[in-house]
Amino acid sequence: MDKVLEAATCIASLAALDPANPVVQERMPDLIEQMLAASEGKLTQTLIEALSDIARSMPLLLPDIQMKLLDTISFTLQRTPYQPSGTPNYRRIAPMRGSTPSALAGPHAKGREAAVIQALCALAEFDFSGNQLCEFVHDCVAQYLDDSRPQVRLTAGRTCSRLLLRPGNAVPRRGGSSLVVSQVLEKLLVTAVSDPEPHIRVALLECLEPRFDYFLAQASCIRSLIVAVNDEVFYVREASIGILGRLTLMNPAHVMPALRRMLVQVETHSRQCSL
Repeated sequence: MDKVLEAATCIASLAALDPANPVVQERMPDLIEQMLAASEGKLTQTLIEALSDIARSMPLLLPDIQMKLLDTISFTLQRTPYQPSGTPNYRRIAPMRGSTPSALAGPHAKGREAAVIQALCALAEFDFSGNQLCEFVHDCVAQYLDDSRPQVRLTAGRTCSRLLLRPGNAVPRRGGSSLVVSQVLEKLLVTAVSDPEPHIRVALLECLEPRFDYFLAQASCIRSLIVAVNDEVFYVREASIGILGRLTLMNPAHVMPALRRMLVQVETHSRQCSL
């Protein structure tokens, strides 16, 4: 694997040195395909950086790199080629998650976990601009929020939050995209409230940035956040109250009564303790 990474770095340097060279332009697509094939699905940080450098040096290759990388990610996560949004005869295939016995058993379970985490990180970090990934996030990535392995759940949650609504993009308020974002966000919020690992609950709540407030202001999401306010971990309570504070401006009818009840409970408890 080290030789593959060294070769990938060399190819990226070659693209940066002479991107206009006709031989380099002709050979580079084949070299990229060989890089991904040799990696055997292990999408390390070094490999992703090499592909990013090639795309910056030779921007015309970016769409080709995106499709090849999405195929590799899709094969790693759900054992099927990537299908762009709107593909005819699109089939939803349940991914091979860590909760399945076949993925957990045997000596390769740890390697499988690492490959899944690397694929999720690559999906979040690489430049996939121009591709609509909401359906892929809904049908594949979000399913890993139910994984039995904590690090996979955490990485899947962060990947979902980064891909659903990229900073600066318009918020879809109607249509299929809006529905997909809403469904994934509700699943992400359920994990953020109920995950058995406190650090995952905190991290996923911190992922719910103001760009999601239009969806978080829905009554079902507010109810979940109110549940999180009663969490036994202080930092979970702190993160959930911070989100609810933002949502008072968007849906005060659902947020304010709950906050009043909590304040009354706190005041009553304080008085009882002082007696």
